[in-house]
Amino acid sequence: AAKRGVPEAMNQLGRMYELGIGHRRDMITAHDWYKQAAQRGSPDALANLGRLHLNGIGMPANALVASDLYLQAARKGHVDAMVELGGILEKGQARAAQVDLALGWYRAATERSSPAGMNALGACYYRGIGVGVDYGEAARLFHAAAEHGLASAQNNLGICYEEGLGLAKDLLLAKTYYARAAEQRHASGMANLGYLYLLEADVFQAVQWFTLAL
Repeated sequence: AAKRGVPEAMNQLGRMYELGIGHRRDMITAHDWYKQAAQRGSPDALANLGRLHLNGIGMPANALVASDLYLQAARKGHVDAMVELGGILEKGQARAAQVDLALGWYRAATERSSPAGMNALGACYYRGIGVGVDYGEAARLFHAAAEHGLASAQNNLGICYEEGLGLAKDLLLAKTYYARAAEQRHASGMANLGYLYLLEADVFQAVQWFTLAL
């Protein structure tokens, strides 16, 4: 199917070469397949190319090229690309920071039920990036993303419960969400869980989680 020009087959073949599934890992070939699929309009391939360029996988990192690729994918409705593009715009990685545009893409992803979009938008409300600080809205968004199983959101929600920000302070629920993040090997979740065990004077568990977080 890839040789016949089916874009999604090309994208999947690129992914297999990138991960070394069924072939020896070959980033040059992976990039070539992604590029061919992207030229035929595949949103997934555009997003994959953006990821390679942003993170410098198999090539020098180039946030400007990545942002343009993510923009093309986002305009085609690719929710992960919306979130990644928002991150580039928020941090000013490619051009001067454009927080309003970043918020727009985070909201677009959130409206499409993207856990990563919810978490990113929640972080903006938590830190007051482009919006006024609103811990209640931040906690609501973190909770929605956490219920989808996103480890970073589970950790963020744990912080809200631990500190009583936007929610009633509840160390038991904080521990619950830190544990969920820790089970997915989220480093901050592990460290935060270790800290709560330390508060309980359970030094053995605290040391165990602190060690795993390293």
